Amino acid sequence: MANLDSSRAALCILLLIAACAQAQSPAPGPAASTNDPARLIGAWEGRDRSEEGLGETLVFQPGGALAITSGMMLNFQGRVVKDELVALVESLSNVPQEVHIRANGDHMTYTVAGAPQQWVRVGKALPNQPAWVGIWAFESAAPPRKSHRRYDGERMEIEQLMRTNMRMAITPDGKGRLRFPMNTDKGAYVVPGNKLVLQYTGRVSFVGWRLEDNTLFLKYPDRQTESAFDRVQ
Repeated sequence: MANLDSSRAALCILLLIAACAQAQSPAPGPAASTNDPARLIGAWEGRDRSEEGLGETLVFQPGGALAITSGMMLNFQGRVVKDELVALVESLSNVPQEVHIRANGDHMTYTVAGAPQQWVRVGKALPNQPAWVGIWAFESAAPPRKSHRRYDGERMEIEQLMRTNMRMAITPDGKGRLRFPMNTDKGAYVVPGNKLVLQYTGRVSFVGWRLEDNTLFLKYPDRQTESAFDRVQ
């Protein structure tokens, strides 16, 4: 553990030296930024998503450790129709996906595009709430209509990852959050003044940052607009 802490401290020092070397102008006065670096600590979900619902989560830890996780991040708002919850899953494509959710005890069926998935409850059901309220873990999916043996092994591996990592939370007002983390990169960060220096996947990025309530705005040097991240933890 001591070696790990020493390596992390050394990396943060190197990042800070690089940040100082990168600076081309004097540091701004106190009025230029009221951001408190301590408020960065926690988990932040990016609002930018691909058409498939892929996005990023940043986790800033005390001591300068950084984790960036990419994966599926889908939200929906459902309405009760008879004995099921019907929702349109948000999408960047032109046609949002309609899903139908039925729950019975600790088991739930989540049907999208006519293909049912089976989910199982995590923890205990809340009293006096609709059956679909709670935290759910993926259990299984209906097999494809046409199965190809050469892809069956890959499909089974993906389903195992889904059982391990994919979770869905549904609240009493019908709001749902489906999260499937797929890949995590470890790195480090330092905050010299009004810059956030990120090191991961073998590269260093110098990022402008600001906070508004529970939203973090990052300005990457290769992007024209800011990227927004909402605090989730």
